[in-house]
Amino acid sequence: MDFTYRYVLVAVLRPLLEVLRNELTSALTCEKVKLRTALHVAAVGGHEAVVKLLITEGADVNAVHKEGATALYAAAQDGHEAVVKLLIAEGADVNAADEDGASALYVAAQDGHETVVKLLVGDGADVNAVQKYGATALHAAAVGGHEAVVKLLVAEEADVNTAQKDGSTALHVAVLKGHEAVVKLLVAEGADVNARLLLDMKSGGFTERTDGAGPTTIHLAAYEGHLGVVKQLLNQGAKAEARTDEGLTPLHQAALRGHSEVVDHLLKLNVDVGALSNEGFTPLHFAAGNGHLAVAGLIRVLIGT
Repeated sequence: MDFTYRYVLVAVLRPLLEVLRNELTSALTCEKVKLRTALHVAAVGGHEAVVKLLITEGADVNAVHKEGATALYAAAQDGHEAVVKLLIAEGADVNAADEDGASALYVAAQDGHETVVKLLVGDGADVNAVQKYGATALHAAAVGGHEAVVKLLVAEEADVNTAQKDGSTALHVAVLKGHEAVVKLLVAEGADVNARLLLDMKSGGFTERTDGAGPTTIHLAAYEGHLGVVKQLLNQGAKAEARTDEGLTPLHQAALRGHSEVVDHLLKLNVDVGALSNEGFTPLHFAAGNGHLAVAGLIRVLIGT
Protein backbone atom coordinates (compact mmCIF):
# COMPACT_ATOMS: atom_id res chain seq x y z
CA MET A 1 0.00 0.00 0.00
CA ASP A 2 1.32 3.48 -0.93
CA PHE A 3 2.65 5.27 2.19
CA THR A 4 0.77 8.52 1.43
CA TYR A 5 -2.51 6.62 0.92
CA ARG A 6 -2.02 4.69 4.14
CA TYR A 7 -1.34 7.92 6.04
CA VAL A 8 -4.51 9.52 4.71
CA LEU A 9 -6.56 6.37 5.48
CA VAL A 10 -5.37 6.30 9.08
CA ALA A 11 -6.03 10.03 9.47
CA VAL A 12 -9.59 9.60 8.23
CA LEU A 13 -10.40 6.47 10.25
CA ARG A 14 -8.82 7.48 13.55
CA PRO A 15 -11.67 9.83 14.62
CA LEU A 16 -14.25 7.16 13.72
CA LEU A 17 -12.38 4.50 15.68
CA GLU A 18 -12.17 6.83 18.67
CA VAL A 19 -15.94 7.38 18.60
CA LEU A 20 -16.56 3.63 18.42
CA ARG A 21 -14.12 3.03 21.27
CA ASN A 22 -15.90 5.58 23.46
CA GLU A 23 -19.32 4.12 22.71
CA LEU A 24 -18.05 0.60 23.40
CA THR A 25 -16.50 1.66 26.70
CA SER A 26 -19.77 3.30 27.74
CA ALA A 27 -21.76 0.18 26.90
CA LEU A 28 -19.32 -2.07 28.71
CA THR A 29 -19.11 -0.19 31.98
CA CYS A 30 -22.73 0.75 32.67
CA GLU A 31 -23.64 -0.47 36.15
CA LYS A 32 -27.31 -1.42 35.89
CA VAL A 33 -27.86 -2.12 32.24
CA LYS A 34 -31.34 -2.61 30.81
CA LEU A 35 -30.07 -5.07 28.20
CA ARG A 36 -27.11 -7.43 28.01
CA THR A 37 -23.69 -5.89 27.64
CA ALA A 38 -21.22 -7.00 25.00
CA LEU A 39 -19.46 -8.95 27.74
CA HIS A 40 -22.65 -10.90 28.51
CA VAL A 41 -23.09 -11.77 24.87
CA ALA A 42 -19.48 -12.90 24.49
CA ALA A 43 -19.73 -14.95 27.71
CA VAL A 44 -22.92 -16.68 26.56
CA GLY A 45 -21.17 -17.64 23.32
CA GLY A 46 -18.09 -18.90 25.13
CA HIS A 47 -15.81 -16.55 23.22
CA GLU A 48 -12.82 -16.43 25.53
CA ALA A 49 -10.65 -14.17 23.36
CA VAL A 50 -13.46 -11.63 22.97
CA VAL A 51 -14.18 -11.68 26.70
CA LYS A 52 -10.50 -11.02 27.37
CA LEU A 53 -10.44 -8.14 24.91
CA LEU A 54 -13.58 -6.55 26.35
CA ILE A 55 -12.22 -6.73 29.88
CA THR A 56 -8.97 -5.16 28.69
CA GLU A 57 -11.04 -2.35 27.19
CA GLY A 58 -12.72 -1.70 30.52
CA ALA A 59 -15.73 -3.99 30.66
CA ASP A 60 -17.19 -4.35 34.16
CA VAL A 61 -17.06 -8.07 34.96
CA ASN A 62 -19.84 -7.66 37.53
CA ALA A 63 -22.26 -5.63 35.42
CA VAL A 64 -25.76 -7.11 35.45
CA HIS A 65 -28.39 -7.27 32.73
CA LYS A 66 -32.09 -6.50 33.16
CA GLU A 67 -32.76 -9.78 35.02
CA GLY A 68 -29.81 -9.31 37.35
CA ALA A 69 -27.41 -11.85 35.88
CA THR A 70 -23.70 -11.26 35.44
CA ALA A 71 -21.42 -12.44 32.64
CA LEU A 72 -20.16 -15.18 34.99
CA TYR A 73 -23.72 -16.42 35.44
CA ALA A 74 -24.15 -16.47 31.65
CA ALA A 75 -20.93 -18.39 31.04
CA ALA A 76 -21.62 -20.85 33.87
CA GLN A 77 -25.13 -21.57 32.62
CA ASP A 78 -23.80 -22.63 29.24
CA GLY A 79 -20.82 -24.53 30.67
CA HIS A 80 -18.05 -22.37 29.21
CA GLU A 81 -15.23 -23.44 31.50
CA ALA A 82 -12.47 -21.24 30.03
CA VAL A 83 -14.63 -18.12 30.17
CA VAL A 84 -15.70 -18.87 33.74
CA LYS A 85 -12.07 -19.28 34.74
CA LEU A 86 -11.12 -16.01 33.05
CA LEU A 87 -13.96 -14.03 34.61
CA ILE A 88 -13.12 -15.33 38.08
CA ALA A 89 -9.48 -14.41 37.56
CA GLU A 90 -10.63 -10.91 36.62
CA GLY A 91 -12.58 -10.47 39.83
CA ALA A 92 -16.08 -11.70 38.99
CA ASP A 93 -18.23 -12.20 42.11
CA VAL A 94 -18.87 -15.94 42.32
CA ASN A 95 -21.85 -15.44 44.62
CA ALA A 96 -23.65 -12.73 42.65
CA ALA A 97 -27.28 -13.73 42.08
CA ASP A 98 -29.98 -12.81 39.58
CA GLU A 99 -33.32 -11.26 40.51
CA ASP A 100 -34.61 -14.69 41.58
CA GLY A 101 -31.64 -15.27 43.84
CA ALA A 102 -30.01 -17.86 41.56
CA SER A 103 -26.22 -17.75 41.41
CA ALA A 104 -23.76 -18.94 38.77
CA LEU A 105 -23.35 -22.12 40.82
CA TYR A 106 -27.08 -22.73 40.80
CA VAL A 107 -27.42 -22.53 37.02
CA ALA A 108 -24.25 -24.53 36.40
CA ALA A 109 -25.58 -27.28 38.70
CA GLN A 110 -28.99 -27.11 37.04
CA ASP A 111 -27.48 -27.90 33.65
CA GLY A 112 -25.01 -30.50 34.95
CA HIS A 113 -21.79 -28.63 34.20
CA GLU A 114 -19.58 -30.53 36.62
CA THR A 115 -16.27 -28.85 35.76
CA VAL A 116 -17.78 -25.37 36.06
CA VAL A 117 -19.37 -26.30 39.39
CA LYS A 118 -15.98 -27.47 40.61
CA LEU A 119 -14.36 -24.20 39.51
CA LEU A 120 -16.99 -22.06 41.22
CA VAL A 121 -16.91 -24.02 44.47
CA GLY A 122 -13.12 -23.92 44.44
CA ASP A 123 -13.27 -20.13 44.26
CA GLY A 124 -15.67 -19.71 47.14
CA ALA A 125 -19.18 -20.17 45.74
CA ASP A 126 -21.64 -20.85 48.56
CA VAL A 127 -22.99 -24.39 48.08
CA ASN A 128 -25.89 -23.71 50.44
CA ALA A 129 -27.03 -20.37 49.01
CA VAL A 130 -30.79 -20.33 48.40
CA GLN A 131 -32.81 -18.62 45.69
CA LYS A 132 -36.12 -16.92 46.39
CA TYR A 133 -38.12 -20.16 46.59
CA GLY A 134 -35.58 -21.74 48.93
CA ALA A 135 -33.86 -24.00 46.39
CA THR A 136 -30.13 -24.62 46.54
CA ALA A 137 -27.68 -25.77 43.87
CA LEU A 138 -28.26 -29.29 45.21
CA HIS A 139 -31.98 -29.04 44.38
CA ALA A 140 -31.05 -27.82 40.90
CA ALA A 141 -28.66 -30.71 40.27
CA ALA A 142 -31.06 -33.27 41.76
CA VAL A 143 -34.05 -32.28 39.63
CA GLY A 144 -31.90 -32.68 36.52
CA GLY A 145 -30.57 -36.06 37.62
CA HIS A 146 -26.97 -34.85 37.50
CA GLU A 147 -25.40 -37.48 39.73
CA ALA A 148 -21.79 -36.29 39.40
CA VAL A 149 -22.73 -32.74 40.35
CA VAL A 150 -24.84 -33.95 43.28
CA LYS A 151 -21.88 -36.02 44.49
CA LEU A 152 -19.56 -33.03 44.17
CA LEU A 153 -21.89 -30.67 46.04
CA VAL A 154 -22.45 -33.17 48.84
CA ALA A 155 -18.69 -33.63 49.14
CA GLU A 156 -18.46 -29.85 49.55
CA GLU A 157 -20.94 -30.02 52.46
CA ALA A 158 -24.16 -29.11 50.72
CA ASP A 159 -27.02 -29.72 53.16
CA VAL A 160 -29.05 -32.66 51.84
CA ASN A 161 -32.07 -31.76 53.97
CA THR A 162 -32.45 -28.07 53.10
CA ALA A 163 -36.11 -27.55 52.15
CA GLN A 164 -37.70 -25.12 49.75
CA LYS A 165 -40.68 -23.04 50.84
CA ASP A 166 -42.97 -25.88 49.74
CA GLY A 167 -41.06 -28.27 52.00
CA SER A 168 -39.30 -30.11 49.20
CA THR A 169 -35.73 -31.26 49.70
CA ALA A 170 -33.32 -32.37 46.99
CA LEU A 171 -34.55 -35.91 47.66
CA HIS A 172 -38.17 -34.98 46.98
CA VAL A 173 -37.34 -33.49 43.58
CA ALA A 174 -35.11 -36.42 42.61
CA VAL A 175 -37.90 -38.81 43.59
CA LEU A 176 -40.48 -36.89 41.55
CA LYS A 177 -38.28 -37.14 38.47
CA GLY A 178 -37.44 -40.81 39.05
CA HIS A 179 -33.67 -40.32 39.24
CA GLU A 180 -32.76 -43.55 40.99
CA ALA A 181 -28.99 -42.98 41.17
CA VAL A 182 -29.44 -39.53 42.70
CA VAL A 183 -32.03 -40.85 45.16
CA LYS A 184 -29.61 -43.57 46.24
CA LEU A 185 -26.79 -41.07 46.70
CA LEU A 186 -28.86 -38.58 48.70
CA VAL A 187 -30.29 -41.24 50.99
CA ALA A 188 -26.79 -42.60 51.61
CA GLU A 189 -25.75 -39.08 52.62
CA GLY A 190 -28.51 -38.78 55.20
CA ALA A 191 -31.49 -37.35 53.30
CA ASP A 192 -34.70 -37.87 55.30
CA VAL A 193 -36.92 -40.31 53.40
CA ASN A 194 -39.90 -39.43 55.58
CA ALA A 195 -39.68 -35.63 55.26
CA ARG A 196 -43.03 -34.11 54.29
CA LEU A 197 -44.00 -31.55 51.69
CA LEU A 198 -46.07 -28.49 52.49
CA LEU A 199 -48.38 -29.50 49.64
CA ASP A 200 -51.49 -31.55 49.11
CA MET A 201 -51.55 -34.07 46.29
CA LYS A 202 -54.68 -33.96 44.18
CA SER A 203 -55.56 -35.79 40.98
CA GLY A 204 -54.84 -32.60 39.05
CA GLY A 205 -51.50 -31.81 40.74
CA PHE A 206 -50.33 -30.10 43.91
CA THR A 207 -51.86 -27.39 46.05
CA GLU A 208 -50.23 -25.41 48.85
CA ARG A 209 -50.77 -26.04 52.53
CA THR A 210 -49.46 -24.35 55.66
CA ASP A 211 -48.60 -27.27 57.93
CA GLY A 212 -46.21 -30.18 57.66
CA ALA A 213 -48.63 -33.07 57.19
CA GLY A 214 -48.29 -33.36 53.44
CA PRO A 215 -46.94 -36.29 51.41
CA THR A 216 -43.57 -37.95 51.99
CA THR A 217 -41.12 -39.18 49.37
CA ILE A 218 -42.84 -42.57 49.13
CA HIS A 219 -46.15 -40.87 48.28
CA LEU A 220 -44.42 -38.96 45.48
CA ALA A 221 -42.73 -42.04 44.06
CA ALA A 222 -46.00 -43.98 44.11
CA TYR A 223 -47.90 -41.08 42.57
CA GLU A 224 -45.42 -40.86 39.69
CA GLY A 225 -45.15 -44.62 39.25
CA HIS A 226 -41.40 -44.87 39.83
CA LEU A 227 -41.19 -48.49 40.97
CA GLY A 228 -37.39 -48.55 41.33
CA VAL A 229 -37.49 -45.47 43.52
CA VAL A 230 -40.36 -46.90 45.58
CA LYS A 231 -38.28 -50.00 46.29
CA GLN A 232 -35.21 -47.94 47.22
CA LEU A 233 -37.15 -45.75 49.61
CA LEU A 234 -38.83 -48.67 51.30
CA ASN A 235 -35.44 -50.36 51.74
CA GLN A 236 -34.15 -47.20 53.39
CA GLY A 237 -36.91 -46.81 55.94
CA ALA A 238 -39.74 -45.09 54.13
CA LYS A 239 -43.09 -46.06 55.63
CA ALA A 240 -45.18 -48.13 53.22
CA GLU A 241 -48.41 -47.07 54.94
CA ALA A 242 -47.51 -43.45 55.70
CA ARG A 243 -50.58 -41.21 55.57
CA THR A 244 -51.00 -37.64 54.53
CA ASP A 245 -53.25 -35.32 56.49
CA GLU A 246 -56.05 -36.38 54.10
CA GLY A 247 -55.49 -39.99 55.13
CA LEU A 248 -53.94 -41.01 51.81
CA THR A 249 -51.42 -43.86 51.67
CA PRO A 250 -48.89 -44.60 48.91
CA LEU A 251 -51.34 -47.26 47.69
CA HIS A 252 -54.02 -44.61 47.27
CA GLN A 253 -51.60 -42.52 45.21
CA ALA A 254 -50.52 -45.35 42.95
CA ALA A 255 -54.11 -46.50 42.46
CA LEU A 256 -55.22 -42.95 41.65
CA ARG A 257 -52.72 -42.74 38.81
CA GLY A 258 -53.12 -46.31 37.59
CA HIS A 259 -49.57 -47.48 38.29
CA SER A 260 -50.20 -51.22 38.39
CA GLU A 261 -46.58 -52.26 39.01
CA VAL A 262 -46.31 -50.04 42.07
CA VAL A 263 -49.71 -51.19 43.30
CA ASP A 264 -48.67 -54.82 42.87
CA HIS A 265 -45.43 -54.25 44.79
CA LEU A 266 -47.19 -52.53 47.68
CA LEU A 267 -49.85 -55.24 47.85
CA LYS A 268 -47.10 -57.87 48.15
CA LEU A 269 -45.92 -56.02 51.24
CA ASN A 270 -49.34 -56.63 52.79
CA VAL A 271 -50.27 -52.98 53.11
CA ASP A 272 -53.84 -52.25 54.14
CA VAL A 273 -55.79 -52.63 50.90
CA GLY A 274 -58.93 -51.29 52.54
CA ALA A 275 -57.34 -48.16 54.04
CA LEU A 276 -59.86 -45.33 54.16
CA SER A 277 -59.01 -41.73 53.35
CA ASN A 278 -60.53 -39.01 55.49
CA GLU A 279 -63.33 -38.78 52.93
CA GLY A 280 -64.01 -42.52 53.16
CA PHE A 281 -62.33 -43.64 49.93
CA THR A 282 -60.24 -46.79 49.54
CA PRO A 283 -57.53 -47.34 46.90
CA LEU A 284 -60.12 -49.36 44.95
CA HIS A 285 -62.42 -46.34 44.84
CA PHE A 286 -59.57 -44.29 43.38
CA ALA A 287 -58.72 -46.91 40.76
CA ALA A 288 -62.33 -47.47 39.76
CA GLY A 289 -63.18 -43.80 39.73
CA ASN A 290 -60.37 -43.09 37.29
CA GLY A 291 -60.97 -46.08 35.03
CA HIS A 292 -57.80 -47.99 35.91
CA LEU A 293 -58.97 -51.51 35.12
CA ALA A 294 -55.69 -53.33 35.79
CA VAL A 295 -55.24 -51.72 39.20
CA ALA A 296 -58.84 -52.32 40.17
CA GLY A 297 -58.42 -55.96 39.21
CA LEU A 298 -55.33 -56.39 41.40
CA ILE A 299 -57.08 -54.91 44.40
CA ARG A 300 -60.32 -56.81 43.88
CA VAL A 301 -58.43 -60.10 43.89
CA LEU A 302 -57.19 -59.36 47.39
CA ILE A 303 -60.43 -58.08 48.86
CA GLY A 304 -62.62 -60.62 47.06
CA THR A 305 -65.19 -58.20 45.64
